[in-house]
Amino acid sequence: MGPGPVAGSSSCFRDAYVESQARDLQALRDEGLKGNGDRLGFVIASRVRLQILVELKTGNMIPSQIARESGLTIYRVSAALRELADRDLVECLNPTAARARIYRLTLAGRAVLQNLNSMTATGVSK
Repeated sequence: MGPGPVAGSSSCFRDAYVESQARDLQALRDEGLKGNGDRLGFVIASRVRLQILVELKTGNMIPSQIARESGLTIYRVSAALRELADRDLVECLNPTAARARIYRLTLAGRAVLQNLNSMTATGVSK
């Protein structure tokens, strides 16, 4: 699967990307969302990690964009991105870049957000 568009790309490309991610997410659901219970707990244990996943839901971003959009410091964003990457919830699309690394949600990251949305919609997290 290709890296997908960067946030701010044209809506046509974003729509195609979102549809692709939706298909991938359904495939992950069909596999039973293995391991996402632990990941969900890991995410909701930190407001910062949760906020970063929500920001990345809109598209690929670099840490400074995430910091600007979320109001978090770049240090906190960078630290949380490393933690999230260690749990395979986000991935860096250009890990060899010294600056402006681009991050996106993984299928597992999308599944965690979907689970969280489902729990909220049914009143479990309210």
